[in-house]
Amino acid sequence: MTPHSSYTPEFLRFVAAGSLRYARCSACGRVLSFAQRLCSQHPRAALEWLPASGKARLHSFAVYRIAYGAALTPPYAVAVVELEEGPRLTSALTDPDSLRPRVGSALTACFEPSGRLVFSAVSDAAMLNPPTHSD
Repeated sequence: MTPHSSYTPEFLRFVAAGSLRYARCSACGRVLSFAQRLCSQHPRAALEWLPASGKARLHSFAVYRIAYGAALTPPYAVAVVELEEGPRLTSALTDPDSLRPRVGSALTACFEPSGRLVFSAVSDAAMLNPPTHSD
């Protein structure tokens, strides 16, 4: 379990290790959003970090056609995705022009060779046979 003061570094440590996780209050089991640092009902409680399934839905997005950073090659999409477990986070979508994102679309998390967390569209066939995750 993790004290709330180390929320962001802990999340980034998991991402750097290629693991998508979300936080839950150890006292009541409430899943925290990625914007929260502590449980509103138990602010002194430690956080438990649980593996996420990697399944998500597209909540909102924007496609950028201008580079706003040296590492960003347009076009690229920035999205708010809602994990199957509940919390929402901001991430990148892969190949935004061919994806033609739609709010509500099924997505899956993946890590690029560089270690960057991104989400990609799930095909209808993949939704019928979802991958299994083991931890």
